Parts: sequence; C-alpha cells; structure tokens
Amino acid sequence: MMSPDEVVSLKRSMSFWLCRWRRYPLAYVIECIGDVPTHQQAQVLKAFEHHRFVAVKSGHGIGKSKLIGWLSNWWLDTHGKRAPITGAGGDQLKDIVWPEVKVVCNTKPKWLGSRYVSVEGELKSTEYPEICRAILRTTRQDNDDALQGFHDCMFFIDEASGVRDGVFEVASGALGDPGCYGFMTGNPTRTSGYFHDVFTNPTFWYTMSFSSEDTMAEETYSWFYVDPSGQLRKMTCHGRQTRRWIEDMRNSYGISSNVYRYRVLGEFANMRRDSVIEPQFIDRVRVSTQLPKAGTRRMGVDPAWMGQDDTGVVIREGTRIIHAEKWHGFDLVESFNRCRVLFADWECDYVHVDPIGVGAGLYDMFRHAVYRNGIGYPVISVMASAAPPNDGTALCRTLRDWLWWRSREFFRSKNVEQCVKAEVWGDLVSELTTPGYKIVSGKIVAESKDDLKKRGIRSPNMADALNLTFYGDHETFHVKYMTTSEYRSTMHKKKRPVRSWKTR
Repeated sequence: MMSPDEVVSLKRSMSFWLCRWRRYPLAYVIECIGDVPTHQQAQVLKAFEHHRFVAVKSGHGIGKSKLIGWLSNWWLDTHGKRAPITGAGGDQLKDIVWPEVKVVCNTKPKWLGSRYVSVEGELKSTEYPEICRAILRTTRQDNDDALQGFHDCMFFIDEASGVRDGVFEVASGALGDPGCYGFMTGNPTRTSGYFHDVFTNPTFWYTMSFSSEDTMAEETYSWFYVDPSGQLRKMTCHGRQTRRWIEDMRNSYGISSNVYRYRVLGEFANMRRDSVIEPQFIDRVRVSTQLPKAGTRRMGVDPAWMGQDDTGVVIREGTRIIHAEKWHGFDLVESFNRCRVLFADWECDYVHVDPIGVGAGLYDMFRHAVYRNGIGYPVISVMASAAPPNDGTALCRTLRDWLWWRSREFFRSKNVEQCVKAEVWGDLVSELTTPGYKIVSGKIVAESKDDLKKRGIRSPNMADALNLTFYGDHETFHVKYMTTSEYRSTMHKKKRPVRSWKTR
C-alpha cells in the first residue's frame, strides 16, 4: 500500500509529465514512447507547439504513417478526446497506418498503455471509451461521411491528395471548433482538390514540404531538443530513404518527370504531360546502313480498315529498327498481301498482331495462309488489353501499357540503331514521343488512342506496331508448323455442332 504522501507525489509527477507532453509532442515521442524521430519528423512534431492544423506533402520514405501513430496516441494521452483517422486508401489505412497506432500504444509505459484496449478498428480508453478513442474510418466512393459527426477532436487524414472534396466539406464545420486539431499528409499526386488548395492558397492550415532526397539512410542528420531539466541537447539520426531507390526513380522516370516530382521531391506535378518516351532518348539513336540478317527479325503490324487511321508496320532486329512504313485506305485483304510481301522481302521470323477488332481478321489470315509448305505463318497474338506479364519490368495496368514501357526502356538503355527512310523515321519519332503516361493506383497507364484523338492527335500506329515486337523477347515462343495432311486430319476430327431451330 502506498502512503498518502507517496500518492500525492506520484500524482504530481504524472501531472508534470502529462502537462509537459501536452505542450511538446516531440518530448512525448522521446520521453514517453522512447523513439528518436528523424530531423523531418521532428520538424512536424515541433509545428504542433504553435499550430493546431498541420498539412504535410512529401515524397516517399518520410515516415508519415509513424507520425500518425505518434500523434494519435499523443492526442489520446494528453487531451483525452476522439481521434478519427481516415484516408484515400482502405488497404493503406488497415495494413500500414492502423498497425502503427497500435504499436505505439504498446510501446508506452505500462501505467499509460494499459488504459487502452483495441477492438475492431478502435483504440479506446477503458475509463472513458466513448470520449477518449481513436477510430479508423475508411472512405467510400458512394459516401462522404467518413468524418461525419466528429467535434472537438483531432482529425488525421492520410494520403489526403486522393481524398474527395466531399469528405472535407462534411468535416468543415467541425474544423472551426476552438479545441479541434488536424494532421493531413500525403504525396502530392493531384493538382486539384482540397489538399492542393491548402498548399496554393492561404488557409488556416500550416503547410510543410519534404523531399525524399533530404533523408538519406546513409547520412547522419542532427536537430536540437530541450530535455526536462531545460538543457539543450543535440540529437542525431539517420534518414529513412536509400540512395539506390532515388537512383532507380531517376533512371525509370527521369529527374524532370512529374512522377519524380511528387514521388521523390514532394512537389505537385507540372501542367505538362510526361512523355512515355522522352525526346532525349530518341536523340541517342544512331543512323545505320542496311546490313545482312544477323538475328531474329520481328514484324509488328497495327492494322486499320477504311477509317481515318493508318496501318502501321515496323520490323526490328534486336536493337536495330530496319524498316517502317504505313498506308491508308487498304482493306484487310490488301493489307494482308502487303504484309506478306514485307515478311518475305525482309526475311522476318515472326509477325506480331493484336487480335482485337480489325486485327482479329488479319491474325486469322496469317494463321491459316500457306507458309513454307505448311499451314500458317509464325504469328504471335499480342492482346494489348490483357494483363501484363509479371517480369519485374514495371507495374503496369494492361499489356499495352507494359509494351509502351518496354519501348521506353529500349530507347533509354539500349544502343539503338535505325536504317529507316528519313521522312518515315520522322513520323515514327513523332508518334513515339507524343503519348504521355500517368500513375493510377500505383500502376503505369499510357495515354490511350482515344485520349490522343481528344487532343487532336492521330493514332500512333507505327509506334504501336514497334511496341508489339517487344512481346516475345521476354519469353520463348514454341511455334509449331503443321503439314497440310496434319491440318486436314485435324479438321476431319472436329465435330460440327448440331444446329436446331427449336433450341438456342
């Protein structure tokens, strides 16, 4: 049993620490949790000494989820009020943010951490469960009420750039409460919406920006902190991001790309589009003379039929683009015959066709036409709308996006040569460098033909034809040729369906 004097002493001690931590969130993290923040995290924690609403845009690897874990527990322990936590991605909240909240709670001293229990997306006080609790609220596409009904609390909004404006409109009334706080963070992936407006127009939010380039794991950083005795102490830490990741982002997207701006630099994108294939990549292509065949030759065909688009054909041998041409106004049979001539003249080994739409007829013609005393040309089906291969090239949405990205890497990292007529090469270069790309749900999406037409740009048929030839380099194709007798025997074995007018 503790004596009355010991109880009074303990209460005074607890009161001292809670009052100190309430005013200095940085001291709470160091003294209560036992963690040492990075120099960037320390700046955010210090900002809450003077501001109630703090918005942070940054690149990856800053430690934003850890900040939400620290600050949500700080709010519960020192203010004893509600802490709704929401964001753009449900999986991100459940798998990354919410575990950080629970880990920080379990790290606290037992006399403080034992006051909470975690159940079904809530971390609540055992003494005041209705008032003192952190609540996980995921946003839904059909509902903006994730922050509905909360007052006199601290809002936490993760990946705020992707949160719809309707969610902020619902919470706007509560943001004016005298005792309300807010912490909003994310990568600046959108150039519109509430998160963007906070950083471009004066508001009650205190804004901060951080770059991944300024938090290298290989370097040591320092910042100052006042300990409980009033002494100024110099704290040291390492960064959170690797230099290798920074270099990979530069090589993959380019240092001037919008993706690099918002994923690494923590800046909003420029208004210009990011080209899938940047002009400087094409500038390195060397002009070559025609040489005898020395490797596998692939012919890509992007067909068109009686419309505004052209039929594009490109023949590639390794890192050499040896032929390209396009034509307009041919029907499918005329285009097929022209392709057969090109296939023979250039001694091609494979022909690549997208069997969707007009390409379906051309694909079948190649498959059934007689070739070298057998049945069918060595034609490869490249279904652009299919899922991309999981080969580590890049995370793309469809095979077409993957092919564009393969083409990008081809010109970026290979010593490419071309021996195409100058006027045709100019058209091909224009088609290659015009389409842009964006990142949607973490996946690369190349600009579609429909979007290009909306900008008044014709379909890049020759560029798409070249892209088709890259489907085949990443795996081995086993093309089986049947003799005429084998083909006929298979046709006799096929059972034709019995048709009846009485059944459907």
